[in-house]
Amino acid sequence: MKRDSNQYHSRYNPEREASRFLDSSLGSKRPSLAILIGPGLNYLGSELKLRLPGCHVIALQPCSHFDQELVHPADRYWSPSCAYAPDSVIQEALGEGRALGGVCVLEWEPLVREYPHECDALRTMVKNLLSKEAARSATSSFWARRWLRNCGRFVEGIRQTAQVVVGSSPIIIACAGPSLERCIPFIKTVRDRVSLWSLASAHASLNAHNLEADALITSDPGTWSGLHARTLAAGAGSNGPVLFATPSAYLPTAVLERVAIVPFETGMPMEEDALALVGLSACARAASGTASGSAAMLALQATSANVYLCGLDLAALDYRDHAQGYAFWSLDQEKATRLGPTYSIAAGRVYEHYPQQDSPWRLSRAFNTYAHELSILFANEKRLVRVEPSALGLTGNTISADMLSLCARGIKPRFITQTIVSTKPHAEKLYHSVCKRACTALENAVARTVPVDAESSTELFALGGKALASAIALAARGELGHDVLTQAITALQSAAKPLDSGASV
Repeated sequence: MKRDSNQYHSRYNPEREASRFLDSSLGSKRPSLAILIGPGLNYLGSELKLRLPGCHVIALQPCSHFDQELVHPADRYWSPSCAYAPDSVIQEALGEGRALGGVCVLEWEPLVREYPHECDALRTMVKNLLSKEAARSATSSFWARRWLRNCGRFVEGIRQTAQVVVGSSPIIIACAGPSLERCIPFIKTVRDRVSLWSLASAHASLNAHNLEADALITSDPGTWSGLHARTLAAGAGSNGPVLFATPSAYLPTAVLERVAIVPFETGMPMEEDALALVGLSACARAASGTASGSAAMLALQATSANVYLCGLDLAALDYRDHAQGYAFWSLDQEKATRLGPTYSIAAGRVYEHYPQQDSPWRLSRAFNTYAHELSILFANEKRLVRVEPSALGLTGNTISADMLSLCARGIKPRFITQTIVSTKPHAEKLYHSVCKRACTALENAVARTVPVDAESSTELFALGGKALASAIALAARGELGHDVLTQAITALQSAAKPLDSGASV
């Protein structure tokens, strides 16, 4: 039975009804992106555009009843009759930088009440996407300058590189979770017939059990990444492991100079610039959000056989957040006292960072987000196998550690190393290239009244930090003017000087 479209809105003054709803929901807030769940005829979107012309409005309908009767079309629209998925609508807007001036999610109660299950599914989808975007945005704003600085160090320091020759043997990837300890005895039994890779954070745990990896993987920008790699340079040579690394990862000088590096990238233009300056290209684009996800993507391209991940827990087991031998254990030992022993320090850290209990595991909200991304990867890649069950219920193929003994023999992936014949480019070229691109992004935002996209906002944060947050937000709202633009460009050019001089960041 066809319903009266107007039954979900005031029959006397639907515009006033929508306006009063915005008064109570938004107040003085000025979001750059509004996601409307079940807006019906979309009087809500119409009134929102009158108040905030630069606000990007996305309408998500629980039914297709209103498709031809909208009073306002919205900037982006989805209903069940659309050929595309609702999450793609939001992802496109987020990639364009529409959320950088603030986000609001509004639900039109009459329709939500009529279609509770459909609206609940839309609500959950929106929540997951916005949580992921919040994590990405926080990560970018915090690490952007370090990423750029690390790219500069990569340009000036790399001396050896390596290329991958695809093989047919299984690849086992060691991650640093506590369950790695259960896997190590079985890894030893098949070590001669598989290729063993390791996250840089799990390298010390393997070494503690007299295992050496064929390759390590890192994308960590923090200086503590050097602690994971502290033994790598010492063992560099013809028999030592190669290192898969992004230019934006922190690599100690000794590693850059002595270890053969297989570069990969995560999609940041600054990484592409860094590789181009030294005449290299990435072996792959492996942007997963986690080092373990990137490692899995790289391994799948390096073999035709299965890829097994050990120690992929994303959780703490009792008082242990990592496998024994993990590099940070030495820090706990250094801080230990008679009244504050090592295990008490470790337990205190675990209980603080992993507050959710699922005995014997302890979970954290941050790793729950990572698990969602990895579940998508596992579901899409049938050759990807997790060893030991997941405390977070990761989807995909899972086996027990003893099943590793069934790994078949094959041709292991090989690495052909070569020395870089470099003109020794100065990182200043990289910084100027990024600065020029960032300035252009701001100028385009004013000229075309468009937001700064996600990639450009990362480079703006890399150069100007929080000083440019206001300009980025104004651009997302379509309100960036020439005065603020001039101030922002001046701030960008000034911020690049400490990088040119090699000052710490």
